Amino acid sequence: MKHNIEKRFMAAMASPIIAIVASVASVASLAYALKANIGPVLTGVLAAGLGAVASVAAGFMFHRLQRRKPRVFISYAHADSDFASVIADRLKQMGAEPVIDRLVLRVGDSVQGAVDRMIDSSDYFLFVVSSASKNSNWAQKEVQQALSRGKRVLPVVLDTGSIPKELSGIFYADFTKDKTKGFAELERTVRTGAG
Repeated sequence: MKHNIEKRFMAAMASPIIAIVASVASVASLAYALKANIGPVLTGVLAAGLGAVASVAAGFMFHRLQRRKPRVFISYAHADSDFASVIADRLKQMGAEPVIDRLVLRVGDSVQGAVDRMIDSSDYFLFVVSSASKNSNWAQKEVQQALSRGKRVLPVVLDTGSIPKELSGIFYADFTKDKTKGFAELERTVRTGAG
């Protein structure tokens, strides 16, 4: 949620900033043209042209500054820890920022509160669907948290018989037979944008 607020603020500030940069460039070019005494028509053309160039450049720079890696919270049963680590490594290669509870939690943290914050600050909620996660009350609880918060859930399926009812209508990355295909399906989603 914090990242969404930051993104909206940055987007709201983009237009005025770009307009100010374009105006400053136009005034500067106008002052130069008047000093060089090149005539009113050429002065106007020069001011408009430089203002447009400055506007495009400022917009491009702002867009590049605004872009960030999508955050992906990984929910898994502890029996699937090794697979979750593999997923995290691949997400990094895809240009995402994986969020795994055991890498973020510190001794003394409220697990529930920390997991809530991790889910809230993530763009995606990746759920490792396995027989272990089907039998994990904690993993099932995390799915409910993500759904209640309106997160985009990315099911990564190791066992099709373990897909929770709430996720049965969601397209999933199929890791049951071909892990390469599963990673390709996941990458296509993560690389095309958050949310």
